[in-house]
Amino acid sequence: SGSCYFQIENRTGDTSPFPTDPSFVVGSRSIGGAACLRFQLDPSARTDRIRNSTYHISLRYWTPGNASSPPSERTSPTYAFTMAVFPLNCSSVDAQFRPGTRECICNADHYMKPPGSGQCRKCPQDTKVPAGATSIIKCNPEGLAGDLLLALIFGIIGTVIFIGAGIFVKVQRWRDSRKEHVKRVPISTIAIADVKGADHPNPAL
Repeated sequence: SGSCYFQIENRTGDTSPFPTDPSFVVGSRSIGGAACLRFQLDPSARTDRIRNSTYHISLRYWTPGNASSPPSERTSPTYAFTMAVFPLNCSSVDAQFRPGTRECICNADHYMKPPGSGQCRKCPQDTKVPAGATSIIKCNPEGLAGDLLLALIFGIIGTVIFIGAGIFVKVQRWRDSRKEHVKRVPISTIAIADVKGADHPNPAL
């Protein structure tokens, strides 16, 4: 005879909804002796947030051995069990589930502060925002149109800066070309111009 047990190799994600590690339960031999993991969920952990956790578990089988063979232990490959704990409802009266999910988001004209807390606050007077906002910055007189207006303003400013930089570069190139033109005037030409028509004993010059 021997015994088997689960070994927790690693935990990742948010495991806070489970106050203890899962227990190993072996069923009755009359129903096949199936083994299973039992997770205990803390009811108070069902907050407005969706919590994902992963347990990396291996199964180990131990035999005590006898006079002819020593004790041994065999280990199965590691398996990953990923679980998600969803909220039963949204704690804020100004929140709702995102359509098709169990994620709590704030209603229209509200924003969540801090994000993921489930606490919804109303936007300032005369401002609007679609459902799901997570910052007061999104609250503006035009809703989504306000975001587009802001983007347009930044776009115009960027265009003006780009055009101004282009003009500066062209002026600088023109100045550099003028300097280059002056530098290219041969010194010999100037010297010949100075002596042209002069009464010189050697006309070959």
